[in-house]
Amino acid sequence: MLIFELFEAKPSLKTVVILPGGFHPFHPGHLSLYNSAQKEFPGADIYYAATNDKSNRPFDIADKAKLAQIAGVPAGHFVQVKSPFQAQEITAKYDPNRTVLVFARSEKDRDEPPRAGGFKKD
Repeated sequence: MLIFELFEAKPSLKTVVILPGGFHPFHPGHLSLYNSAQKEFPGADIYYAATNDKSNRPFDIADKAKLAQIAGVPAGHFVQVKSPFQAQEITAKYDPNRTVLVFARSEKDRDEPPRAGGFKKD
């Protein structure tokens, strides 16, 4: 798929937006990213993708998901994954031939390269 096709009206394609990150803790900036994704991609399915890695951070996935839901993120849209920049636990639910997949990050993280590519050892 070419990038210009992403912005053309394609009613037969479903757009899925994934917001990868740590979310320790979930805060208004994270919700702002969700709201921006809703504005940029109306009708898209939008998910947060996070691990349950607590080796360097205090919040487990249940706490992060609960904070997100309190903030207004729909239940089921904060998903535990092995690798946030692959998010196969989310993408596996969609037909790759009928889906536009977008990974979105905040401006704060724009100059930091994604740490994509592997899986957590556990």
